[in-house]
Amino acid sequence: MKRFFLNVLSLSLLSGLLSIGFVFAQPNYGGILQAGMQTDPVGLDPHTTQATATRNMLENTYDTLVVLNENLELVPGLAESWEASDDGLVWTFNLREGVTFHDGDALNATDVAFSINRIKDEDIASPRAGDLALISSVEAVDDTTVVLTLSEPFSPLLSKLAFSLNVIVSEDVAMANDNDLSDVVIGTGAFAF
Repeated sequence: MKRFFLNVLSLSLLSGLLSIGFVFAQPNYGGILQAGMQTDPVGLDPHTTQATATRNMLENTYDTLVVLNENLELVPGLAESWEASDDGLVWTFNLREGVTFHDGDALNATDVAFSINRIKDEDIASPRAGDLALISSVEAVDDTTVVLTLSEPFSPLLSKLAFSLNVIVSEDVAMANDNDLSDVVIGTGAFAF
């Protein structure tokens, strides 16, 4: 009985010391993250893939305008703020400044307009084109302001923009690759591929 008590006490003390170490641990920036997946990604174009394995990887390398937080609330992503007109037809998004793609190029409003139009493009054949079908126009007003005009009010717009593969891609990278992103991943996300 005494040995059992000492073992439990030792484990409790060790557990407590480890917990304290985790509380005071500092984040480790840089390096390589190796993650096991159930299968290889199927294509790398975030606007055309439907594979879960691909999404699991790409949602860490690209960002969306808005995101869902741990309470499933829509919060800023690449857009630091947004405003809808009273009739719900015009949405103005203000982008965070200082955001860069993995290649060092700055994110700007033309990348957002390009990405939304790319998802809607019939030639791209995005399975998520319907998410953004009611967007009738996208205008990059300046480097950090994007205006979406809808053909009719659409209450789930922000949720659709937060979907993990309705991401913002670099127009320059897409155009340098003939609008084919199946072999190149350059996003603004936490991890580079």
